[in-house]
Amino acid sequence: MGARKLSEIAARLGLTLRGDDAEVIGVNTLESAGPDEVSFLANPKYADQLAETRAGAVIVRPEHAGDVARARYIGDWSSDACSSELGASSNFSPRRRGPSAG
Repeated sequence: MGARKLSEIAARLGLTLRGDDAEVIGVNTLESAGPDEVSFLANPKYADQLAETRAGAVIVRPEHAGDVARARYIGDWSSDACSSELGASSNFSPRRRGPSAG
């Protein structure tokens, strides 16, 4: 799948983009994502990974927005279906490079 702009992903998922727009090429776990990938926090027990993730952008609920070390994030996640939509939509196919987390 080709690169997608964060603004395009945010609009498709009904989210609000905070920070600068950028292109990402895939989705991955908080632990395994690289700077050209987007990740998300689905389970609060992985919130400690937000400060260390290398993801180019992270989808979080508003209460975790301050925990994202990266300048760009997609916020205001209001639906658990977001993670399914992100992986199954035409946005990306999930890629795995490491153990599953987040």
